[in-house]
Amino acid sequence: MALADLGPELELSVDSGDVRLASAVPDGARWRIYADSGDVEVCLPRDSRCVVEAVMDCGDLDCDLPLVVETDEDGASARGALGEGATARIEISTDSGDIALRWGDQ
Repeated sequence: MALADLGPELELSVDSGDVRLASAVPDGARWRIYADSGDVEVCLPRDSRCVVEAVMDCGDLDCDLPLVVETDEDGASARGALGEGATARIEISTDSGDIALRWGDQ
């Protein structure tokens, strides 16, 4: 499933399958993406102003964004704010699948 040009509210839950999101982040946006079994790729413009929290239980985390990445035997996470005055929030989680966080111009 590929998503682009999203509005300020997104609540997406996928049981099985991959999600690719490439969109500007509106000020004040609240996006929640959950994949039970599948990969999630999020591509953001470099001028994004948002807080990102990505958590995974099993899989690989590939993060090109300037976020704090932590890994342990239970999974991995990436957290942090992009841009000054971030008013938007993006939450991503997977139980079994990879997460990729990238700049949209790559």
